Amino acid sequence: MVNSGEIKLLRNHDIVNGIRKLEEKYLYINRMENIHYDAVMIHVVQSINPLIKFSTGKIQRPELIFNYEFQNLLSELIQIMQEKNKVYGEAIQEIEVITDLIDKDLEDN
Repeated sequence: MVNSGEIKLLRNHDIVNGIRKLEEKYLYINRMENIHYDAVMIHVVQSINPLIKFSTGKIQRPELIFNYEFQNLLSELIQIMQEKNKVYGEAIQEIEVITDLIDKDLEDN
């Protein structure tokens, strides 16, 4: 709605602001998804490739899974996923607020 210009059709400024905030959340989510994807493809695959045989899932070099470099990598991924989870939660809350505003607006009109 924001990009198409159709948001101008809405008269309730609270709904318009909510939709704009939601769009910002979606843009942030997309950035976080790209960061997560890049981290996995660039760092995780390279790190796991010599450790695990993908076809069987069997660990080939267990001693390397417990080194600090691999633990640091997992810690970074966990932080990315926690941030993504936080932003997804915020987007869900924003959707609920907008939905409530729309319901109230429909009742009033």
